[in-house]
Amino acid sequence: GLAAGQATVAAAVGAAAGVAPLQLTLSQLAYSNLGGRGPSDSVPEGIRFSEVARVEGKPVDMVINAAGAYEPADASLNGQLWSESNHGSDGAIGTLSVKAGAKVELKVSFVDGATDMPVTMPAFFFSVFGLEDHGFEDEEVFVSGLHEIFLDRDASLQYRPAPGGYIFWPKPLAEGAPS
Repeated sequence: GLAAGQATVAAAVGAAAGVAPLQLTLSQLAYSNLGGRGPSDSVPEGIRFSEVARVEGKPVDMVINAAGAYEPADASLNGQLWSESNHGSDGAIGTLSVKAGAKVELKVSFVDGATDMPVTMPAFFFSVFGLEDHGFEDEEVFVSGLHEIFLDRDASLQYRPAPGGYIFWPKPLAEGAPS
């Protein structure tokens, strides 16, 4: 499940030394139909957030597509989660539901909000919340294209290099600890 702060990784993707990363804003969900599984109908496959940033004065959209098979636990949970406790000024984080035991490969793209042409992004932070160690299933995230990794001192996850990127997964829970 998603629990903000339970396991967090922030990666500065494409960051150049001395350049402050962009803060992405996920407050405008255009549609949610990852893998063609809904909940939105009659929209393209994927999840699209409008105006996540402005680059060179132009609005940039973020599009997340399934790069293969996708099996949700509950597709109605895909899109965004609003909470005053979420990190960021707009209170929205993106959410994805994946059925236990399943895996999904995602492609994240940034496009001009008016033309759909690809946009090269300056540095930005990318965070993953809600990775949990259930003791019977593996939850992990593979991320490529990142420049630096920032982990909170008390982060409840670990990572290792993998070909083309890094794999992040939760640390085992201490006996008797709440999940």
